[in-house]
Amino acid sequence: MKLYRIFRKCFPVLILISAVVIIFSPIIYSTLFLNFTIQPQNFSDGMIRQYSNDNLNSRVDVKLPKGIWEIKWQSPLIKGLDPQCILVRDERILVQGFQNWQLFDVTGKNISTARFSNSDVIIDPDKSLIYCADQNSMLTAYDLTDGKLNFILDDVYGVKYRRSFITRFQNNLIVVSNEQQLDPHSSEKPDVTYIQIQLMENQVKVDDLKILNNSKRGKIEKRTSAELITASTEEQLIIAYKDNVELLNQELNIIKSYQDKFFPLAISLDEKLNIYLIIKKEDGEPVLWILTSECKRTFEYSLPVSEKFEPPCIGYDGTCFINLGNQILAINPDEGLIWNKFTQPVSGILALSDYNLLITEGGFVLALDNLGERKFVYEFPPGTNLTAPCISEKGEIYIADAKSLYCLKIKD
Repeated sequence: MKLYRIFRKCFPVLILISAVVIIFSPIIYSTLFLNFTIQPQNFSDGMIRQYSNDNLNSRVDVKLPKGIWEIKWQSPLIKGLDPQCILVRDERILVQGFQNWQLFDVTGKNISTARFSNSDVIIDPDKSLIYCADQNSMLTAYDLTDGKLNFILDDVYGVKYRRSFITRFQNNLIVVSNEQQLDPHSSEKPDVTYIQIQLMENQVKVDDLKILNNSKRGKIEKRTSAELITASTEEQLIIAYKDNVELLNQELNIIKSYQDKFFPLAISLDEKLNIYLIIKKEDGEPVLWILTSECKRTFEYSLPVSEKFEPPCIGYDGTCFINLGNQILAINPDEGLIWNKFTQPVSGILALSDYNLLITEGGFVLALDNLGERKFVYEFPPGTNLTAPCISEKGEIYIADAKSLYCLKIKD
């Protein structure tokens, strides 16, 4: 009898709980079991290097605003800059040229310029510094706020080496230096790359010439290939060179590796540490490989021949976009080729978190949807050659031609 009374009292509550479970079960199920969509990366770091970030995956956690676009402001570039790409962090915009960079604030005001040579250019978001190599191939750091020289690191390999990748693990700098051939008539061919840890102190100390005097060399790794390519996460460095892929930890120890017969052309990563690698086989055929974080190859797709390959752009739904200059391929690891669009010359592509692909095609700024259909954003005069697009956290687009930097915004 007592059980019956208890059951009568609890029965309405049980009915209510059952109803809630039935109503929300699809949401619970999809959340727990079906949510395989790649989670957006935080934009707080900005677009800190060519191809967006250290993963080199050309994507950014911003949605494309809807509306009619207009030029908010236009600022002149220094003569001969030859803009290659645009970086953005907080209130600063950096236009990277062939041998110079130019720094602006978000109103288009010119702040500073500097020369660099044969190097990577990267914004360090935590230290608010710009890293690159100077004309003597010494590593230089500039303040992101005012563009003034902060320090010069001369304790790296000399002028025969290109600083192809610069990043930071915790407080230590990682510098990848590829040997280069300075004398085109020399019979000796470049055949080595050095990967160096530079141990840094929290407080920078410099002499009168801004030479850093309180850092020292850490571990140095050597690979017998001058064509080594690199990408990284916050904790690992991924390198690819002839016949080899290696995952290195912060001490540059090999934790995973993969060997085959190939020559690497371009590399990028997703947040699960899947490795997207464009390689050339021994017969010259270009191929897209995908390797897991365990260095197990899970996907292969033959690509058209191209003079140059960029690091694969990786969308937030896992789609891999290959920019061939006048053709864009959308490839899904589960389905293969999704779409293939022939284009006018495309300077660069950028994957957004709303699954739009922001591109510059000739003098047009366009967005491609998940079916590859074009959506108009803005048109520049015919014959204009544009850089790859860059977008801010507010959804403003920065883009440059040979003479000017432009900021595009939605009309009020």
